[in-house]
Amino acid sequence: MADSGIMHMLRLVFALSILLACTSVVQAQERTMKSDAPGTLRVWPQIGHWQVVLFRGDKGPNDLICLLGTAVVKTPGNFSYLWGIVERNSVTGLIIDDKNKFAVSGNNISVVVDGVPIGTYPITKHHSNNVQKMIISELSNSSALRIESLFVSGGKVEFKTGEATYSESLSGAGKEINNFHDCVNELGNLIGK
Repeated sequence: MADSGIMHMLRLVFALSILLACTSVVQAQERTMKSDAPGTLRVWPQIGHWQVVLFRGDKGPNDLICLLGTAVVKTPGNFSYLWGIVERNSVTGLIIDDKNKFAVSGNNISVVVDGVPIGTYPITKHHSNNVQKMIISELSNSSALRIESLFVSGGKVEFKTGEATYSESLSGAGKEINNFHDCVNELGNLIGK
């Protein structure tokens, strides 16, 4: 599910989305790219601290990815870390991308909702470069459904690695889960699944 081009794209798309969400005046602009070029296809409105993005990766016209995430942006266009839920090739996973490479150490991502441990999921994908490190834990269908359901009903979520805890209010996440499902449905319709 992870490769260097996609991870770079995830970072750029999400940082840009956060930057645009924080900008008070944005003029309507359009640049038309080659129809199968990597890039953002759709950005749903940010609700609370969560946002959904559909984009095309660099593996061809059917390499479509949905991301539901939150990030800490220290300076416009430059995030310190982002984390959330990602879907690619009909596989849902937990994703953490951090400039502090030690923060994403360990073998698992644990999920806690409202102080209750939900599960511990082995890290199945790693990617790092000289600036950031990304980890992904691919989920079974039942685990993905349980976590998505708790994003709707819960108050606070935590993703824990061996060295760090990422936490955020789930205020607005229920509506973003609906947007994430819309994104996944659109992804399937676009590639004909």
